[in-house]
Order: sequence, then structure tokens, then C-alpha cells
Amino acid sequence: MEQVLPATVDGWTKTQAAPSDAALAPDLVKQLGLKQAVSATYAGPVTVTVRVFEMNVSTSAFELIQKWRQHDGLAVYSGPYFVVAEPDSSPQASTLIEALRKQLQQ
Repeated sequence: MEQVLPATVDGWTKTQAAPSDAALAPDLVKQLGLKQAVSATYAGPVTVTVRVFEMNVSTSAFELIQKWRQHDGLAVYSGPYFVVAEPDSSPQASTLIEALRKQLQQ
């Protein structure tokens, strides 16, 4: 799934990506049908780590965005993908995850 994430996006460069253990995903994500997950770090104005959860169906990602508490990490969704910036990320993380959302739509 690491290939889903772009190497560069809007001035951010992916410095690492690796599959994430589904067992470590938040309970809400697991309950709604997690297919697979990846963690990636992007360097730009600051360094931001994101987690991308691919859900079994797009409606699960939509339901997640409705139920997600943004203090658990800024989040966006695109199709079956639910993207979360780590909770301690800087405000610039919103720029990155929005760019990733747009990229995942293509």
C-alpha cells in the first residue's frame, strides 16, 4: 500500500513508509472494516507522520470522518482511504493531509 502515497506532494517529500500492523489501529477503524494500513513520514516545512487506513468500502471511510475526534489527529478521507496526521503534529499537518486527500482522489 506504500505505493498509494505519492513520493512528493505540494512541497512535501515522503522520507519513509511502511505497512502498519492492523492490530494497532484505533478500535473505531477496526470496527468499520479495515483492509490495510500504512504509516508514512513527510518532510516539508516541518516533519509530519501520517497513517493511511484503507477501508473495505468507501462508506466506512465516510463514516469514520463523521465519528473521528480531531483531537486524536487531524483527518481527511478520500474514497476508501482515511488519512490521519499524528495527534502531536503541527498546524502545517492540515496542509499535507489535504494535499494527500486530493492526490488520492485521482
